[in-house]
Amino acid sequence: MQRNRVRMLKRNSIHLYFDKHYGKPGNSKQFWDLIKPFLTDKGSKKNDNIILHEADKIVIKPEEVCTIFNELFCNVASEIVFDDSIPNLGDNDELFEEIIRKHNIPNKEVYFLKISEREVYIILSTLDTNKSCGHDNVSAEILKISTEHIAPKTATMIDQCIDYFVFPLPLKYAEVSAIFKKKDNLSKENYRPISVLLMLSKVLEKVFATHISTYFSDIFSIYLSAYTVRHGWIDVLSKLDDAWKKDLDDNEYTGAMLMDLSKAFDCLPQCLLIAKLH
Repeated sequence: MQRNRVRMLKRNSIHLYFDKHYGKPGNSKQFWDLIKPFLTDKGSKKNDNIILHEADKIVIKPEEVCTIFNELFCNVASEIVFDDSIPNLGDNDELFEEIIRKHNIPNKEVYFLKISEREVYIILSTLDTNKSCGHDNVSAEILKISTEHIAPKTATMIDQCIDYFVFPLPLKYAEVSAIFKKKDNLSKENYRPISVLLMLSKVLEKVFATHISTYFSDIFSIYLSAYTVRHGWIDVLSKLDDAWKKDLDDNEYTGAMLMDLSKAFDCLPQCLLIAKLH
């Protein structure tokens, strides 16, 4: 009887919910915001209401929840099977030499060219206004409106970053939110971190990405489709489809090995990444 009563209350609540919102004019985003909670609970857990089950107790206080997530996200890759900790040498040159020696990375230089005001102007004017702004509350819309005035100064700043090999520290700060993924929402392992960077840092990233992509164009494998311009998942499927059809025509066996690494980006060896970037 109690179960049936709960079902009735739930059903009535859903009816009231749709009666309240149904028929109002709106766009597709509003429609999906209305219907999504009834399709999936993925991503529906709000970061200001997170409750965790930790060390046999329920954690409710936001400060304690934040501390738990901070510890988790900072140490998620601590169980890598080999030691890849960054040595504390103090001097950057010594640090790079030690890391490169450790991983035996061949040296090939990449050159960043001077940035033109026109290039920065195009990047600023094409920023996505739907993206969230960082902790400085400067939105993409504000940058787009003032593009003509800030493009020259921004280009100068980027050139100075290239000349002095420095990425401004304030542009590295991010607002980190814990987003629920799946299964038990009381378990910290079922959340993933989302970092919202400053809009201006994304401008620098776009500039550097253009130069780095050009540098890697003749280094990446021709079979790599991710993170390359004008390539995507459809290229992977097309290559597989052609290969499988050819094997079938030749009366050969065909197999595929698919692999999904848990927390792959979190477990990327930091020293190896630094050595490759250097």
